[in-house]
Amino acid sequence: MTQSHGKRILHCIPTLMVGGAERQIVLLSAALPAAGWETHIASVRGGPFEAQIDSAATLHRIGAAHSYDPRIAVRLYALIRRLRPSIVQTWLPMMDVTGGAAALASRVPWVIFEQASSLAYDNDWRLALRHRLGRWASGIVANSQGGLAWWHDRNDRHEFHEVIPNLVMLPPAAEMAVPRQAQRPRVLYVGRLSEQKRVATLISALAIVSRQADIEAEICGDGPLSSELRAQAESLGLAGAVQFPGFVMDVHSRLRASDVFVSVSAFEGQPNTVQEAMVVGTPIVVSDIPAHREIADERCAMLVDGDDPQAVATAILDTLASPLRAAARAALARKRVAEPFAGAAAWTAYYERLLAGSRRRPRRDGA
Repeated sequence: MTQSHGKRILHCIPTLMVGGAERQIVLLSAALPAAGWETHIASVRGGPFEAQIDSAATLHRIGAAHSYDPRIAVRLYALIRRLRPSIVQTWLPMMDVTGGAAALASRVPWVIFEQASSLAYDNDWRLALRHRLGRWASGIVANSQGGLAWWHDRNDRHEFHEVIPNLVMLPPAAEMAVPRQAQRPRVLYVGRLSEQKRVATLISALAIVSRQADIEAEICGDGPLSSELRAQAESLGLAGAVQFPGFVMDVHSRLRASDVFVSVSAFEGQPNTVQEAMVVGTPIVVSDIPAHREIADERCAMLVDGDDPQAVATAILDTLASPLRAAARAALARKRVAEPFAGAAAWTAYYERLLAGSRRRPRRDGA
């Protein structure tokens, strides 16, 4: 077994491209060193979030020809043997396979961080392999009850199964003090442009809203449906009202400049941007799904059928027409989300319990 160094952790993630997992890595790269953990991050490829990694963390690039290149596991194994971390944590299915295999081979405690739910996965050989390896993980952490439930029948180490909510990037106090200044009511979406997010429903809803109110909207993000969604907006006569700025880093300033944030996803793990909207105090309209219900209810959000453009449009119009009620909901949302989701104490406590448990009992050999 690789002899580990005290509080040293290696996070393994496929890339530092745009996504919720990558955003969480950025936040942890600052929070964990501040809590006394020597933090290392291994990724196959870089991306926009690479520049956001805190200087207190060490970044390691693991080159590969493709996502399931077997050399990834070999190189991660060599990195683990060199660093001797006390914990290896893997992010996203590809790294759960390759990074998990390297951690098991090194006999270092291995944590899977589940950021999705069962609806996110198709049944194929990669998922089957992830299931098989995951049975031997030292612990499973999910950012939602739905994600944790997915693993309960696949891993028997229930002592170290836990839900830890996503960290939230808090805006600077000075930015929060700047009053909103916009000419027209503003609607905002930030996220991946994929089928899961049901952005096409939002665009259809915006067409309904635009017939009753002079609005402007931004749909921020990138993804496989980018061209299709732009064409849809143009065909509905929204070319002047809806902008597609692509991936953006300045999410907080856009939230502060918006009257309503909308997310009508079909499923989520725990949505970062919805939480950020709540922290900033932007009223939210969200689909009525379990992941959204975990962080919001009718007192602090407008919950709608995310498949129904008319229902989404009605919620947007109600929010714009009743700013005082919307502000009251937003104030409750901010109170609900800011304190429990802002820190990394839950992570450090979990790691310490896991290490204490690993010292109490030997690991089973083999996978």
